[in-house]
Amino acid sequence: RAASSQASPKPAPLPSSCRALGTNGQLSYASRNPSPSVSADVGTSSHSNHGTAVVGLVGARANGVGVAGTCPNCRILPVALGFQPTKDAAAFIYAMRHGTHVITNSWGYPIGTPETDVVVDAINTTARNGRNGKGTVILFAMNNIDRNDCTGDKPDISSLDSVFAVSAANDMDLKVENSAWGPCMEVVSPSRDSKRQRPGLTKPDLTGEYGYNTGWLDEE
Repeated sequence: RAASSQASPKPAPLPSSCRALGTNGQLSYASRNPSPSVSADVGTSSHSNHGTAVVGLVGARANGVGVAGTCPNCRILPVALGFQPTKDAAAFIYAMRHGTHVITNSWGYPIGTPETDVVVDAINTTARNGRNGKGTVILFAMNNIDRNDCTGDKPDISSLDSVFAVSAANDMDLKVENSAWGPCMEVVSPSRDSKRQRPGLTKPDLTGEYGYNTGWLDEE
């Protein structure tokens, strides 16, 4: 369970058109379901709606309804993880083989969990070989806690050389207090800063019992 020693360089820059994310062929690695659903493939926990919020910030269409994502013309390839190392690794290879240009990850293993070779190798392979050899851009959100994610004997998965580690900043361009940091941090992304009582982001949500629509904002 030690980290792989084979690091990958950062991939080549994306084309300015930003037509980035995938083709078709969404899949759940929890159930092998080609049409993942919240109840069957993600579960009914408070995290069930996270993917919808994140993907909306990326690719919500600029159609005059609700919000628009940062890349409204992108194509999205939804992949639900299986939360087992071998399945998580297979999900990266699956996404790479379906032509994804960017893979965004707002998940990780518990703090202090050793990196697993099979996952690290899959991430490095995807970062190196995706986009027909140009490399796939892989983003990993850092932890939602004020700590160094990048060093120590068991650093966070966002510390891998082949990924871009993303921490959080508020609307005043200050690092969110309850967000990780360290020398592996590449960029900060807009987010809510609850300790400073700064607002969050408006984003798509699931309706009904699976949504965040309970009067509070998710920390995106």
